[in-house]
Amino acid sequence: MTPFVKLDCRITDKSIWQEDSDTRIVWITLLTMADSSGVVEAAIPGIAKRANVSIEMTENAIKKFCNIDKYSTNSANNGRRIERFIGGFKILNYEHYRQKDYRATERQRRHRTVSRVTNVTSLDSYVYDYVYSFDLFWKEYPKKVNKEYSKKIWLKLKPNKELFGKIIYALENQKKIWDNPQYIPHPSTWLNAGQWADDVTSIPQPYRGRRDEDEQ
Repeated sequence: MTPFVKLDCRITDKSIWQEDSDTRIVWITLLTMADSSGVVEAAIPGIAKRANVSIEMTENAIKKFCNIDKYSTNSANNGRRIERFIGGFKILNYEHYRQKDYRATERQRRHRTVSRVTNVTSLDSYVYDYVYSFDLFWKEYPKKVNKEYSKKIWLKLKPNKELFGKIIYALENQKKIWDNPQYIPHPSTWLNAGQWADDVTSIPQPYRGRRDEDEQ
């Protein structure tokens, strides 16, 4: 898969965008060269070649990125953007912006999921009712057993609109790994254990393949 990098859509409002064009090009080049941790394993001549900027201008840009920027909107690291290390450079706050983008993407996906399930564009578009929200959950849950007990747990849980959105979105993702109906958790077990908070990627294989025994 071809790697790619997303830019913060507010970059034009940042102090970096007030720099000269060569400095901006070097910065964008660093972002495209960085690995998933924000590490750029390259020397200045290599960066200059990639950026198609002279070595002298690249050195000047790197110096600016290593220095304190009092006008930076991010107070972390006193506005410094990178730091040197053996073998290259480390882009500071790289993970922060990656997570920022990830959370925004997750919110969009959750919004689309909730819109599909509720048939409304927003949870605020309908009068929230625990029984009605349970019916929506039950419609989506693939293993329909112990409905009344599951409803009892749901009413005890009293999920607000935000939690309802999280539950439905988590269910959407976890259903993708439930390839054998025999091993799908009972809905009451799933709710009672708060399994909507589980990260799909961290769920061990034995869990995915274990027969569920509901405790009542």
